[in-house]
Amino acid sequence: MKICLISREYPWRKPYGGVGVSTAVLARALSRQGHSVSVLTQSPSGTRMEVEEDGLRVIGLPLPPMRALPRRLARFSAIEAAAWSCRVADAFRRGDLRPDVVEAPAMNGEALQLLKLRNRPPVVVRIRGGASLGLKTRGLFRWYHVPIYRRERRSVVLADRVAALSEQALRENAVHFRLALDSAIVLPNPVDTTVFTPSANRPKTPVSFLFVGRLDAVKGFDLMPSIATILARQVPGIRFTFAGADRRVSRAIPAMATAYYRSHASPDAAACSEFLGVVPVENMPGLYRSHHVLLAPSRTDAGPRSCIEAAACGMPVVGARETGMGTHVVDGETGFLVSGHRPEAFAERALALARDRELRQRMGRAARRRAETLYSLEAIAQRCLQCYRELILP
Repeated sequence: MKICLISREYPWRKPYGGVGVSTAVLARALSRQGHSVSVLTQSPSGTRMEVEEDGLRVIGLPLPPMRALPRRLARFSAIEAAAWSCRVADAFRRGDLRPDVVEAPAMNGEALQLLKLRNRPPVVVRIRGGASLGLKTRGLFRWYHVPIYRRERRSVVLADRVAALSEQALRENAVHFRLALDSAIVLPNPVDTTVFTPSANRPKTPVSFLFVGRLDAVKGFDLMPSIATILARQVPGIRFTFAGADRRVSRAIPAMATAYYRSHASPDAAACSEFLGVVPVENMPGLYRSHHVLLAPSRTDAGPRSCIEAAACGMPVVGARETGMGTHVVDGETGFLVSGHRPEAFAERALALARDRELRQRMGRAARRRAETLYSLEAIAQRCLQCYRELILP
């Protein structure tokens, strides 16, 4: 089978987020099953690029920066999204790609122009959060973001098959886009369980908590000062590590987020907290293995990679029930799910894990087994391939 994955985010580009990592991992997983896989992404330079990478064909299409746009509009601009979508459609018109099936995220309607072509392969649009939903969650959605919302909604409507990373993502986006997504399916992110592995020498003390993701309200970072303050008062020697960046600044160490945290947390909590900034993907397994519990108080998250990666490394997760973590975390078995977004509720569950080493280990082992069974490269690749075959051979 010839498969094409479309995503502007990819490890070629800096910075890149979870969508880029997930695209690269999924492409590798499908390629390992013996299929021909191409990735269509944005070139990091101003020219077209094509390389063979781990058995994959990676094509980079140039997209000139929209310098005429105001800074606040450039990132989520419908103009920029439409320009990229047109480049993608042109690549198919020219015959550069002749796949049997295509998968693209709904974010910014990346495959919208392709979906409008008459002679095109079947297209799976996967819901990975989306720009308009993220803006709405943070209270930043403005009139000039409406075109992005419409592009994303249109791409979901025109798709031959809609997939999402979790059940919660389907429900949340059905409301957000005012669509019935009853026929949509759940295709979680894969994780390489041969790379993300548990540690036999995880330090016993001090108990350390890890936060992975953007340092913003969508990921629940604004709750962390209160959570850390409560825990620091109850558990002497506790540690907190933050791996991620604040998109409002370009520096590796998120100065604005750090200042916010230290001004809202108690002195004890601030003293036992460390900010790493952006951590390279290859260093993430070691980071998980050196901590005990993942804290994930996100307000919205289609299917957080950090939860699956942490599980593969034998870490329990304390996450928000109202997000995609409800699909990935079994409450009371592989971690805890917290309803609402009260810091006290997260701290209560985190405290139970901080005080009970045996509980942490038992949940960690259960999380590892679940990751191996449901989220390994082979397991997710087989589920994706089944979806693709249904489109190619209805």
